[in-house]
Order: sequence, then C-alpha cells, then structure tokens
Amino acid sequence: VCWVCLGLVLRGAIKEKGMQYIDVAPSQLKKFISGSHLCKKEGLILPLYKKYKYEHENDNVRDAFGLAQIAKSVRTGVFLDPKQGEVIRKVLANEKSKC
Repeated sequence: VCWVCLGLVLRGAIKEKGMQYIDVAPSQLKKFISGSHLCKKEGLILPLYKKYKYEHENDNVRDAFGLAQIAKSVRTGVFLDPKQGEVIRKVLANEKSKC
C-alpha cells in the first residue's frame, strides 16, 4: 500500500466535499501528549494514561486517540497544559500559512 498516495487521495476527497482537515506532524503529536517532541512511541503510553485514563496495546490506535484529542482541543480551545496550547497554536499557524 502506498500510504503517501492514500493520504493524497483522502485529502483530495475531503477538499472536494468542502470539509476541512489539519496536518499534525508526528513530533507535534508527541509533544501534545507527552510534553516532549523527542519521545519514542512507547513514551506516549504513560502520559496517555495519566492525562486521559486511556490505554491500548497498539501504537497506531494510541496515535489516533492522541490526534482525536488534538482535534478536540482545536474545536474547544481547552488544553490540559501549556505545551498543548503551544502545539495547537503551531498547528493552526501552519494551516493558515497554507492558504
């Protein structure tokens, strides 16, 4: 499977429907959840549990949960700590620069 191709097709379909999406870099997801953009995937396990009482054995599912928390913070403007707010401001600034 060509993941890049799949991503391009999905982005095109989303835009065609008039919907919006945001791009979140892996380092931004890590910083939002753990407070550090340098942590490894396993480094998200404990912060996810401490902040959200969430656990799952699959790192892709944990990533999806983290991305959902980012989307929630973008929508509500609510952050659990200052680093989350910093990540959201950068994500949104990147989106504005694409326009």
